[in-house]
Amino acid sequence: MLGKRYITYLFYLNAILSITIFVPQIMYKNSLNGSILSIGLAIIVGGLFIYILKKIFVEFPEQNINQILKYVVPNWVRKWYVIYSLIFWYLTGALYIIALIQVVKLFINPQTPLMVTYFIFLALIIFTILLKTESLLYVTEVIVLLHIPIILFITARFLSDPYIFKDSIYQSVTYIKHLPKFNSFTAALFIFTGFSNLIIFNEKININFIKKRYIIGIFLFGIFILLSSYFIPIGYLGLKGVSKEVFVWLTTVDSMQFEYLFVERVIYIILYVQIFCSLIYIILCWHTSLELFKTLNLNYRGMYKWILISFFICLTTIIQLLIKEQEIIKYFIIFFNYSAISNFLLVILLIYVSIKKRHAS
Repeated sequence: MLGKRYITYLFYLNAILSITIFVPQIMYKNSLNGSILSIGLAIIVGGLFIYILKKIFVEFPEQNINQILKYVVPNWVRKWYVIYSLIFWYLTGALYIIALIQVVKLFINPQTPLMVTYFIFLALIIFTILLKTESLLYVTEVIVLLHIPIILFITARFLSDPYIFKDSIYQSVTYIKHLPKFNSFTAALFIFTGFSNLIIFNEKININFIKKRYIIGIFLFGIFILLSSYFIPIGYLGLKGVSKEVFVWLTTVDSMQFEYLFVERVIYIILYVQIFCSLIYIILCWHTSLELFKTLNLNYRGMYKWILISFFICLTTIIQLLIKEQEIIKYFIIFFNYSAISNFLLVILLIYVSIKKRHAS
């Protein structure tokens, strides 16, 4: 069993990639009429998600979601939920790889054909999703530990920068009286959903001895990321400027000045680290999907596994060809709504299972 720190890494990865892939942009669509209260509501619900998922998964040590449901719900309900979750984690990875290659095209190598970048990344992802869960978590740990100093560095630069538009930040808070908007709420909530990976990784990660202050620390980190993702770009680009950018956080980092470093523009360093974070996140998503498929007790080692992987490749390629650059954010809005519903369903299902277990004992 792996230590409790690995659930922190999963939560960290989910939160960090959320702010670079469209979460802020979606919230900025309602920056004048509901985003502030949407953030507040997401913090409350996200905190409940973290608390409930941790508390219930502790009751089922070393078990994945299929094992947890096996003796509590009807067999057909269990199988349909596993298939539903399998599809969800596949779609998560598929959307993130499409967004990733758009970032590479816009900021790193505009000359390389989009599909060339896509197939390079896809080959790497397909090769690595077949590794053992423990090996992927070890790689995740290394990447997260390399990424943490960058986040601290950007935060320190923001807090010490005398040229930020403080008035724009104050102005954005004045719109707190407007009611929350569902799209902004679900986008903000996604930052707090990193614990949902436990449907598979609970089998490998020991969370039995996680104390309350540890969970509170994770929750406070989620709040920090959410507030930073919303207010830091406003501080550099203004309340109107943020709504004009597609990848607003990358533009924000590019506008920061670092006069005393060996490179004045650190955007490229940050981009390469973000690419590694994105790749391991996509790998974990599709690995989760494969592991869920394995729990269906089909001939996983035979042709079924490769049929599923072929399905991943073909469907993702079709999606990549069909989705236009201007439409990606629309699909992410749908995805974040779908994610919120999926997480509510997971919480309700786990609460039901927990109650049934207590009554049975």
